Amino acid sequence: MTRKLGAFATDLSDEEHEKVAQLKEEVKGHIKSAADQAFCTQGTYVRYLRARGWNVHKAAKMLEATLHWRADYKPWALRWEVTQHDTDSGKLYILPGTDKNGRPVILMRPRLESVVDNDARMRFLVYTLERAAQLGDSSPDGKMTWLLDLNGYSRKNSPPIRMALQTLHILQNHFPERLGLAVCFQTPLVFEWMWRAVKAFVDPSTKKKLVFLHAKDPPEVLRTYFDPDNLDDAMGGSRSADSAWDKNEYGKLMMELDEEVERSLTFGELDLIRRQSMEARGE
Repeated sequence: MTRKLGAFATDLSDEEHEKVAQLKEEVKGHIKSAADQAFCTQGTYVRYLRARGWNVHKAAKMLEATLHWRADYKPWALRWEVTQHDTDSGKLYILPGTDKNGRPVILMRPRLESVVDNDARMRFLVYTLERAAQLGDSSPDGKMTWLLDLNGYSRKNSPPIRMALQTLHILQNHFPERLGLAVCFQTPLVFEWMWRAVKAFVDPSTKKKLVFLHAKDPPEVLRTYFDPDNLDDAMGGSRSADSAWDKNEYGKLMMELDEEVERSLTFGELDLIRRQSMEARGE
């Protein structure tokens, strides 16, 4: 199945179409694999150009750096079967449906963090970003929304500053023009301290996309951005907290998206995925 790209990638001027063609030509020597080819869609070229003000040379340098990162980190090889144990609690997942702008929504609940291995935490975050980006390609602007439920957030369950900066680096450099909005719900003082420590590293355009809601703000304010049918009752939604997270149902969606990615890969790339899955099963 090939996803239909949103208007962000197709409704372009003649000049923009020409710049896309120029970018394709400039980076073609850096596309080394089937995974690279699958990643470099029309939407990818448009996003990298927009991230660099439609400067072809700057966009090419940025995209080339991402291709090197993807060759090293191999986010395309991450699979639900391997990463699922990092989200037994429902700490991080993509909500059903979209926000009111048609974007997929990643829900983060740091209080449910139970994984102490920061590398494993990062792998699952990157896996979730990959799947949200996959869904986001069909949204009108090609972006995703983050909803951070910070109820119960504390120093104990907050990520190390190093990990927060690593996350920021990956988002800004390898998922450009992906974040449409980030809503921080029930923002506590300890989170604001962490934000002060990292905000100097945040791109000004990204800062404008953050919305901070505090204890004095009623949960119903989230309905400005989200359909209440997609939220649990603690966030002003219509779903009970017990039914909001169903790992089995969520896993089915993730495996469908995994299979969609695999259709574009070579035998060698698929063999790497197979070996990782066998290792995860202890075979």
